[in-house]
Amino acid sequence: MKSNNDLQLVVQGLQQHGLLKEINVGNNDQLLRLLSLYINELIVNDFSALVQLLYRMDIPEKKLRDVLSGNSSNAGDVIAQMMIERQLQKIESRKKFKQREEDIPDEERW
Repeated sequence: MKSNNDLQLVVQGLQQHGLLKEINVGNNDQLLRLLSLYINELIVNDFSALVQLLYRMDIPEKKLRDVLSGNSSNAGDVIAQMMIERQLQKIESRKKFKQREEDIPDEERW
């Protein structure tokens, strides 16, 4: 992640999806570990909730299948990394949109 601010924004985004409730995350490794543990718990105990979560977070099913099939590591780690990457993409998109919005003269804004 680029900065501690991005880390906090990712955590906030994940919390909006019902993940990492009321947890302070200090660094990227801790975030990945906590998220991975939660995802592994969902895989074992409530797979349908995981599928719904992935849908709400807009994680592409095909990409997820491709990554999981080509990867021998822990599925929770892989899915957690994809969730974090998706949150970072959303943050970057919002920053770009905000910059474009600031470039519009006041008389042309709605």
